[in-house]
Amino acid sequence: MLVSQGKWALAEQLVFPILFIMKQELGIEHQYTLSTMANLAVAVEKQGRHEESEALRLQLVNTRKRIFGKKHPGTLTCVDGLASKYCSQGRYPEAKQLQLQVAKAREKNLG
Repeated sequence: MLVSQGKWALAEQLVFPILFIMKQELGIEHQYTLSTMANLAVAVEKQGRHEESEALRLQLVNTRKRIFGKKHPGTLTCVDGLASKYCSQGRYPEAKQLQLQVAKAREKNLG
């Protein structure tokens, strides 16, 4: 909720310790842990800490690929989010490559 309200610093302060506990109690591969990690990545990115956000997003993408596969809709959403991040940083070739991968996979998934 704080993320959607734009209260990035407060969201990070609250989400970071929760993520730590979730990793311990539920494991890194649990859906709630992954969702919380995605929220933290957004909060960190909105505060201008792009390298930290990218590291979180890459960890999220890699974990989702390992658990669900690279063509899973949730994985594709995470990859698309990483592509958007790259685009906003002016990293257009990297963004384009990821966006094409996502588009092809979604086309195959949806027929």
